[in-house]
Amino acid sequence: MIDVLGQLAAILVVSFFMKELGDRINFPFIVLLILAGTLMATYGIIEIKNLEPFPEMIRTLALILAVYSSAFYLNISEVKKHTKSIIMLSTIGVALTALIVSWTTYYLLPIPIIAAAFLGAFLSGTDPAAIAQALPKKASELAEVIRAESLFNSPFTVILPLILLDFVTFPENAIFNIPKVALLVIIGTATGIILGTIGKTVLEKSKGNHTQTLGLAIVIATYVITEQFLGSGILAVALCSIVIKTGKYKEKEFLGEFNSELAFISTLFVFMLLGAQFKIEQLTFNRFEIIAIIIALIIARLITSAVVLFNSEFSLKDKIKIGFIGPKGVAPAALAPLLLAHPDKIIGADLILKITYAAIIVSILVSLVAAKLSLKEEENPKEKVQDAVKKMKIVRLDKKTSIITSSEGKK
Repeated sequence: MIDVLGQLAAILVVSFFMKELGDRINFPFIVLLILAGTLMATYGIIEIKNLEPFPEMIRTLALILAVYSSAFYLNISEVKKHTKSIIMLSTIGVALTALIVSWTTYYLLPIPIIAAAFLGAFLSGTDPAAIAQALPKKASELAEVIRAESLFNSPFTVILPLILLDFVTFPENAIFNIPKVALLVIIGTATGIILGTIGKTVLEKSKGNHTQTLGLAIVIATYVITEQFLGSGILAVALCSIVIKTGKYKEKEFLGEFNSELAFISTLFVFMLLGAQFKIEQLTFNRFEIIAIIIALIIARLITSAVVLFNSEFSLKDKIKIGFIGPKGVAPAALAPLLLAHPDKIIGADLILKITYAAIIVSILVSLVAAKLSLKEEENPKEKVQDAVKKMKIVRLDKKTSIITSSEGKK
């Protein structure tokens, strides 16, 4: 127990310094966390095997909290304008990206088709935590679409690998996988909306008492109940969070900040533990692996955005921007290590995990550069009007104050 607590404390301390370093040099701290995890594993500071079953639990919790907190930063009115495009990117887009990545990695790398399929599933979506770091808080309408896409594709990024894992571990039940996907989506959608509505009502009637604790309890209960009914817990959490966000209750803004902090702490562990899966000497890549990573991250995403958004409201320039901003994060970092538990059934599991490791780093760096070049921080129209009204009120108040002062001076 002491050894486990010591390792957890070391992870938190190093994570703090990585966050500070990232802020100082303007570099994504998620990348620093992964690299720091590798260094700590290399020098024996972290031993993954000694931490069981903590890693699996924290990975699940990180997925829940990342999706939960992301909902509070969505601009619902902007999302409604592009509902069709967001749904297309989050469903058909995820499936198409998975197919392209699977085919290219199977063609370029010496791995069986099932291993390539896992890699495609892991790298098919985008990550809310990484998106939050890449995009400015006050960004364009296009940035809101990218943010919403990351929230809604997270459940499918989780569902696809788990379906594949079921296929590998229980091949005799493969015929039930397609109906199972439909069941996951239907039950996840229903429970998410129902429990979200109940949760919103509870929060509105709580009069601001223990809002943070209630909100956290609601989403965790939503995940657990949905999973018990064979639905997608992550999908339910996403919908539940959006419904809760629309409620009118005290401390809603503070609740969003609280959720963000919890998600931040849990993701620290996820990325650090991903890095700790390898030592420095194990991270060597040949040219085919590098090409596979580049294709998986950039070309597949560009093709997907062009195809899925072909007749959409977005211009070609916007589609290219969406294509370049697609960071990977919590979902692949949390799920890829599960393959190591089945080395006899998944040949090339180590290679898939290694490529996932590199893909997360490269995708975050590419997305950050693309976002800075193409998405400048700006206020939406409503915020501009509100700021203008505030300034007018201040000017009027200043005028009144000056009149009173001058009259007093005369007196």
